[in-house]
Amino acid sequence: MNRQELLAMVHGGDVVSEQDCSGLDLSGADLSGGIFDKTTFHNANLSGATIDESAFTHCDLTGA
Repeated sequence: MNRQELLAMVHGGDVVSEQDCSGLDLSGADLSGGIFDKTTFHNANLSGATIDESAFTHCDLTGA
């Protein structure tokens, strides 16, 4: 999954489930209201990302 695909899912109100977002540059991304389930963000860059009212359930945020 790439940045554009992830943002399209979040902004479309879709649940992001069992996706691999490892290493993605999500700096400054608006992930507000996103619902993430069993998604891997290993070593993703989340600096400056907006995650207001987002839910991360059983996600791997190691190194993010």
